[in-house]
Amino acid sequence: MTKEQGGLLVCSAFAAWGVLPAYWRLLFRVEPEVILFHRILWSVVLLGLMLAARGQLGTAFSALRQRSALLMACGAVLSLGVNWYVYIWAMINNELVASGLGYIICPVLTVLLGSLACGEKLLGHQRAALVMMAAGVVLRAFALGRFPSVALVLAVSFALYSFFRKRSGVMAIAGLLFECMLLLVPAAMIVHSRGLFAGGAFWGGSPWESALLVMSGAVTALPLLLLAQGMPAVTLKFVGVAQYLAPTLTLLLAVLVYGEKLVLADYLSFPVIWLGVVMFLFGHAAQLAIRPSWICKSS
Repeated sequence: MTKEQGGLLVCSAFAAWGVLPAYWRLLFRVEPEVILFHRILWSVVLLGLMLAARGQLGTAFSALRQRSALLMACGAVLSLGVNWYVYIWAMINNELVASGLGYIICPVLTVLLGSLACGEKLLGHQRAALVMMAAGVVLRAFALGRFPSVALVLAVSFALYSFFRKRSGVMAIAGLLFECMLLLVPAAMIVHSRGLFAGGAFWGGSPWESALLVMSGAVTALPLLLLAQGMPAVTLKFVGVAQYLAPTLTLLLAVLVYGEKLVLADYLSFPVIWLGVVMFLFGHAAQLAIRPSWICKSS
């Protein structure tokens, strides 16, 4: 796979995440914990069927026999689990603004991980772009008026997930199946602890909601699969910048479709962030011929 193809897959994944809130709004009457459980359950079913159709179910986890790959995969599972759980908590406790800020902070952390942990060199104008993106993040965080603990947990957890996923070297579908299988048990425990397995709450209040819950597996797995398949071909810092597609598309969806109002911090922060993104992309185009450090190669 070429770097251009990998970049297209990565951008497609974050673009999908940017418009997914429209899907979850259709399930507003279903408990968030129930949605989370269905997302994981049907992702396991879908990914298992995909591997079975390819005849790879028996050899899917062979790479996990290597200790380094297993440690990276477990790190990805832990990071993804924390990210999903805190996101659900944020929805329950009306912390949507903070959660949105988390996915604005996350790309900066991902770029820094690529530079500091993976030896991915930043050119001068790319460093300036990173400063611009960080300045936009600070402007948005300042508008919250308090320490953004929820946002930071979401940002750190997804940045680490991107890092561990790139380092694991496990086949994309198999890695996602492994992650979802391990997350299924704690998700079931959360649903059970709230007494949500019994009654109509578990399947929604209508056949339409039940169908949406079943389809949530595909909605959850496919963007993750696009990300996992594209990441080996691109640098971690490119993944970081591509992440801005998600909060930007979500913002446009909220304003243009759902009629939500922008605050002053939005008008100040998003132009600054996207100026940094444009500066970075020019720098990335100049680096397409430079291979990433061997530290971040997939084996």
